[in-house]
Amino acid sequence: MKRILDLIISLLLTSAILFCAACQPTPEVEPVPNKGDDEAGEKIRATAVPTADPEASETAEAIVPPVFPTHWDSEVKTETGRMLINADIITSDQSTYPVYTVRRHEVTTEDLQPIADYFFPSITAVRNGDKPGKEDIEAAIADLLASEKTEEHKAKYLEYLKGEYNSATVSDDDFIPADRLDMSDLSSKTVLLSDGSRGVYSHVQNIDWPIIFRSHIDTIAQDKYTAADNDLMDLYGDDDDYDLPSPEEMMNYIDPEITLDEATANAEEFFEKVGIDGCGLAESVEGRLRHSSSHVTLSTGWILTYVRSYSYVPASPATDDTSGRGLFAGDDDMTQYAKGMQYEWFELYVSGSGLEYFSWMNPMEVEGPVNENVQLMDFDELTGNLERLLKAYLSYPEKFYRWFRLEKMVLTVAPQQQKDSDDFYLMPVWVCYFHSFNWETPDDYVSKDYGELPTTFAINAIDGTRVDLGVHSSHR
Repeated sequence: MKRILDLIISLLLTSAILFCAACQPTPEVEPVPNKGDDEAGEKIRATAVPTADPEASETAEAIVPPVFPTHWDSEVKTETGRMLINADIITSDQSTYPVYTVRRHEVTTEDLQPIADYFFPSITAVRNGDKPGKEDIEAAIADLLASEKTEEHKAKYLEYLKGEYNSATVSDDDFIPADRLDMSDLSSKTVLLSDGSRGVYSHVQNIDWPIIFRSHIDTIAQDKYTAADNDLMDLYGDDDDYDLPSPEEMMNYIDPEITLDEATANAEEFFEKVGIDGCGLAESVEGRLRHSSSHVTLSTGWILTYVRSYSYVPASPATDDTSGRGLFAGDDDMTQYAKGMQYEWFELYVSGSGLEYFSWMNPMEVEGPVNENVQLMDFDELTGNLERLLKAYLSYPEKFYRWFRLEKMVLTVAPQQQKDSDDFYLMPVWVCYFHSFNWETPDDYVSKDYGELPTTFAINAIDGTRVDLGVHSSHR
């Protein structure tokens, strides 16, 4: 619990520091803005032939693969701030760097029908809406009473479920016989499967909300920290004498029914069958599927987050939960950034029973590649740009000392708007992960390993300018 509190305090300090920084006037010289000259776009549109292509034209200019170090040590220091750079450099092993054209995609029945058929292969009936009916709540009450939960827990959730039962507006009488979930009607649906279980398809059109398929009605997938913390806080949150388990103890709270390799194999089979390509695993966490009202665990497994990454390192703004501006969040002048687009990401929950939960956020339409091997900025030149950018940020006239530590840089991809176009490039960017510290923090504390929730900022890997990754949020 102490570790969790330390993290919360750290995040509050980070927010306070960035807020105060936003109040400061910007330096007179901004060294690495989005210059507006379309340098990155010009490089992307140029003919770039992969060096490994045996059919490459003799007149075409081959691009030598860049060489990246595995670590970068440096320091940027001014009278009013300091960035200690002790960063791991993380890239994949590709030798070419493709760029794609992407745009926001309005999903169609052709997109969703394969997912519905994969997720619900044995439907017997369908009804409108994704809310639990009276029979579903009766089953939840029976599961709760038969569970090994404490009597206090049962009493608390039994009262809640009875209230839900009294307000339920649908029942088994509303099911219509069917052998397939017809996706020509995109409204939310509850399905009855041949084994008697009920699943849900949920899609709110034209709203920033995920498309969801799940194998149990009224269930949620939660990670290991939340699963343990929620149960215990529900029962003991008002008891000052009760000590919650440490994060280390919570780590062992969930024991997945399958291995991570088995879960990812299941997920990759799913993507192949439904025709979604270019995805990479950005995050995996032990999880469980549980009833959202009674908190009865239905299964344990893995929560997997995938993003469109193709050959790049899968780095997920969905889980990083940042615009990618991070350090420079106080800047009001967004002309300093290339405009980003909300990241597409997929969340899957896989247990011993297979895929039980699928969420699709911010669908993208991908074309290309428009360039199979764009020329990236030399790493020494890029870090020179980055050091000048950091020095300008740390050189505000007012004395407000700030401490930061840059811990890693990841070469990944993100959507960036094409000049004079509504389309975006899915192009290489460097996402930089850092921590903020109180300005009175001693040097030896800044240099130590600290926390698990870094903030990020991003720069274009082609021309070294600032990058805005868009606004991201998770609706898990």
